[in-house]
Amino acid sequence: MSAHTLDCPPFDACGPCGTLPGGFVRLRYFFGKRMGVADFVDEQRYHASKQRFHNQRLHGAGVLCGLAVRRESTTDPLLRVTRGAALDPCGREIVVGYDQCIELDAWFQRELAERRELDSTWPTSALDSSGGLPLVVLLRYRDCAMSPEPAPRDTCSCDAAGCDFGRVREEFELELVPANDPRASGTLPLAPPRAAIERAVGAAVGGAALTRGLALASSAGCPEPASDTWLRLASFTAVLGTTGSGAPQLTDLGELRGEGTLLAQTAVLQDLLARELGAQLEPGALNEGPEATALVLEAEASPSTFQRIYVELSLPVIAETVPTGAFTLSRLARSTEAAPGWSNVPCQTSYVGPTTGTPPRLQIRVDNAGGALAVGGLYRLALDPARVSPSRPIMDDSMRPLRPLRGIFQFSIGQDGADLIAIEPPYAR
Repeated sequence: MSAHTLDCPPFDACGPCGTLPGGFVRLRYFFGKRMGVADFVDEQRYHASKQRFHNQRLHGAGVLCGLAVRRESTTDPLLRVTRGAALDPCGREIVVGYDQCIELDAWFQRELAERRELDSTWPTSALDSSGGLPLVVLLRYRDCAMSPEPAPRDTCSCDAAGCDFGRVREEFELELVPANDPRASGTLPLAPPRAAIERAVGAAVGGAALTRGLALASSAGCPEPASDTWLRLASFTAVLGTTGSGAPQLTDLGELRGEGTLLAQTAVLQDLLARELGAQLEPGALNEGPEATALVLEAEASPSTFQRIYVELSLPVIAETVPTGAFTLSRLARSTEAAPGWSNVPCQTSYVGPTTGTPPRLQIRVDNAGGALAVGGLYRLALDPARVSPSRPIMDDSMRPLRPLRGIFQFSIGQDGADLIAIEPPYAR
């Protein structure tokens, strides 16, 4: 732990953390303008607030590089946190310029003395079901006023001497706490929230639907994290023992588990995306091409028992690139049913070109005589990789493959009058 961060009063000239500003105001200079302390403070606040706003809203919170937590040796109760950098939930940069060490025996004895003043049963009250002591390594931003300088005496003060701090040092605070400590329970804000992202991804049929879903989730608002939110770097479960006198002590650290949330560089994300797409796409496939946009159920005319599942497309495709076994349809039976688990539903695929009022569609024809498509059932429709693959894609006249290439659609079945309908996840309306 860095010694100069202890007993350091927080100093933040940029306003409450996480609060959306009403706007940004910068100084306007003109010849002869008189400058006071407030002007220079506002000048710094403008630039610092803009940078933190950018970091917070565009990049989020997490580790940029370094900050690995490792055990110094198998016998020495010492943790080392390597130097690195991070962004906190307020958008502030945390720079740990040198490796930091936590001496666990000294930490435990200090905690034992302090916590037992409030809880006489500690550390017993913090143990898990296996008798271990779960611990978490935390990091947060701190800044300190420093460099005392002579200052004019305050006319309202009785003190004859004048002194004030002339610098603010941006630092950090490193802490080790039990897992049940409130400081270890803070969660990093995500915009849109993770649950909203999962709903958007699960309900999306094609890239356009995914974009719309994420845009709708983002419109819910901006998260406002607490100003004292800590970043979790690692966790482990220490093993407790006793000394010869019966006093508790740490005997082993257990397995270290890294928990730092990574904020990858844009170049890294682009490289990963290029590799992922490069393994699937043909040249020119990144250009706008046909895309799956919706999933529709439609029954054939009575008295036929056949049901059709349509995958609607944004553009026509070449019919010859659509094999009859292009899709496999699976149903998930629950544990309360006769044969729980996944089972295949026989089906055949064909291409139906656009007509007046109807977009081009892939038709999956299912014999529903045995009730394979049932209200409340859970289904998975997927392109068969043996018949449709990056080397043999469904594509349009410009040789652009159908997206999404993986072609996996999950849905439930509901009922609208006498008709069956496909319901997007999370399977409720």
